[in-house]
Amino acid sequence: MPVNLKLIPSPAIKPVAPKWWVWLLMLLIMIIVGINYAIMMKIAKPDMKNIIFWENALELPFLGWAFLLFFRLAWFKGQSNAAINSDRLREKQLNREIQRGQRCLNVYGLSLHTAFRTDTDTQGNLQWDALGQKKAALKTQPSWLGYRGVRHSRIKRNNEEAVEQLLKRGFANVLGELSPILAMMSEETSIAVLLECESHLNSHQIESTFKQCWDDSSIAQPVTRISGAGLGVIDQWLDQSSSEKTMLLVLAAQIEPGHPEGTSEAIVGLLLGHSLPMPNLPILARLHRPEQSYHTDVKDLEYAIAHSLKWIPITGERIESGWLVGIHSEHNIAVATALKAVKSPINIGQDLNNIDAIFGYPGCAAPWVAVACAAQFCRNGKAQLILSGNRTNAPLWATMVSPEGLSTQS
Repeated sequence: MPVNLKLIPSPAIKPVAPKWWVWLLMLLIMIIVGINYAIMMKIAKPDMKNIIFWENALELPFLGWAFLLFFRLAWFKGQSNAAINSDRLREKQLNREIQRGQRCLNVYGLSLHTAFRTDTDTQGNLQWDALGQKKAALKTQPSWLGYRGVRHSRIKRNNEEAVEQLLKRGFANVLGELSPILAMMSEETSIAVLLECESHLNSHQIESTFKQCWDDSSIAQPVTRISGAGLGVIDQWLDQSSSEKTMLLVLAAQIEPGHPEGTSEAIVGLLLGHSLPMPNLPILARLHRPEQSYHTDVKDLEYAIAHSLKWIPITGERIESGWLVGIHSEHNIAVATALKAVKSPINIGQDLNNIDAIFGYPGCAAPWVAVACAAQFCRNGKAQLILSGNRTNAPLWATMVSPEGLSTQS
């Protein structure tokens, strides 16, 4: 479940200690009242003994005052101890939730195929260079439906291959790029696969294509399938799976979407896991717990961004660049205001790479494309902020990707 520090109760209200000057004044008043009472009794009964007179004048008021003071001090001590114990429990709960929030996954491998990448770009260097130079693949061209004047980006086809062939080639390329990393791991390491795909193909065709590609791959580890969608899977995985021998393989794609205007075709694979006792296995980056903004107003965005920074932890001043995907332009002012509130120097028009403007919206693959890009560009030694959504007013996600070994000192 998401880490929501708002659910942690506020610090306990501390009781006010008794003010001694008030109690001394009260003692004086009670003695004055007692003396007056004793005088009136003496007038009414002239034969009253002196010892009774002084009992009424001093002893009874003092004993009454001492009785009230004792109970006042006992109440104060009890309330004070209750507040201290409550704050101790709160502190434990807060530390426990912060520790849970600061769990992260290592990015051991990534593979991204977009319109920037060709078959000759075997390592993807040309694709990353194009992204680094802020080139755009989004352009007006005929869509797969045959309509002209549709602004979108498409993965390059080989000899007019059909969509199933393209998807099979994409899955095979991603698994082929990740399999050498899996070959370095023990065969006892299990793999949980999350498959997300948007296409006009039906689910049976997608599953059949994936299964065929998996069977043809050289991956020897046992595999299980998990359900879910988007960054919520990461949030759940960090809580439910702490096994070092289980890797999470995310395979997401958008191929020939039903409404291609403003979209991009993309196939992405991410190999994620907890720390493994294998020194020869490099860590590309760290994917920290995504933080959900339950609304799109400034305060909720500020809360989500601030807590995504807390999970590293790192200050906003050190976040200089990031990635934006699936967020409508009408939210740009709220995003810019929230970034300013956490003291980030990011200029939303220059430092936040808008994937929707570069490629087009990648559909269900959107957050994973952003994670792959952020992990790749973390190699400059700087953490990357990701703000992602699904092009609606649904909750947005703030996610941090940091380079391995990042210093958290401000």
